[in-house]
Amino acid sequence: MPVIALLVFLGLEVWAIIEVAGQIGVLPTIGALLLISIAGGWLLRYESSRAWRTFTAAVATGDRPHRAAGDGALSVLGAVLLLIPGFISAFFGLLCLLPPTRAVLRGLAVRLLMGPARRRGFVATMPGAADAAPTPPIRVQATREHPVIDGELDK
Repeated sequence: MPVIALLVFLGLEVWAIIEVAGQIGVLPTIGALLLISIAGGWLLRYESSRAWRTFTAAVATGDRPHRAAGDGALSVLGAVLLLIPGFISAFFGLLCLLPPTRAVLRGLAVRLLMGPARRRGFVATMPGAADAAPTPPIRVQATREHPVIDGELDK
């Protein structure tokens, strides 16, 4: 199934490139693709270092780094999509890079990735992330396959 999706995506990219070349010409299309890829390479370098700085700053201050990690991952993904030659991938790359659409995509990613875990009642926290402030107790839903054992953990 992933191979078929990749082939469909590649076919759409080739179709989009041919359509753009038919509208503006072959050389301007090649130039646009080269400029988009160069911008993607520069943004990949910039966004990856910015994402790492933001993530480490959030961890150092004791904040939860989930937003910084999500934004960083989407920014790097956006830069990689710009690096790939093609107009459709560039469009999705821009969606990942723009802050308003990145926030929407981050929310969708959290719902998609954490949906099954939330349905099972699983909640995870990062140890030591909030040593300064007490955290509320974690509520876990017991199932037949995963019983819950009450207890306390000393730090």
